[in-house]
Amino acid sequence: MLLVRSSSSLGLVPFLCLMWPAASQQIGAQTFRTLYTFDASQGVSPSGNLAMGRNGVIYGTTGEGGAYTQCPENDGLGCGTAYSLTPPASPGGAWTEAVLWSFGGTPGDTYFPYGVTMGRDGVLYGNGGGGCGAIFSLTPPASPGGAWTEAVLYQFKCAPDAANPYQLVIDGNGVL
Repeated sequence: MLLVRSSSSLGLVPFLCLMWPAASQQIGAQTFRTLYTFDASQGVSPSGNLAMGRNGVIYGTTGEGGAYTQCPENDGLGCGTAYSLTPPASPGGAWTEAVLWSFGGTPGDTYFPYGVTMGRDGVLYGNGGGGCGAIFSLTPPASPGGAWTEAVLYQFKCAPDAANPYQLVIDGNGVL
């Protein structure tokens, strides 16, 4: 069971919940534990699907918050972030959050992201809002601690094109 909470200046506490009990096990009483509480500088309103990486690292997005606030339709909370949550070294310890990308900082950048999926090579793929929406990739750094690289792969044009994708999946051949 995973519970991620977000606080915001509006007093709302949105959260994400992920359960993965084994199909052969009977599900008993569930216990919820807050793994991490976000703030506006790191991102608020966690949204969309999560991706699980190596060593139990969780990747996701927040729909608001982060370093940039110049995105259209902004309510002053920021354009959103992509983040990682690294599990504690020992049971019961604190999870460590890292902002991988703050959306809205470059021309043509997407904003208000909604979830990620992970490719075989560790690249994160996601979709963002604003206008008719966009598909983006976030490539991990070549060396630990380096900067992630974002690329907008496709900008939707609305009718007669599609608009505002909701969630992405990736098949065994790497096709989104």
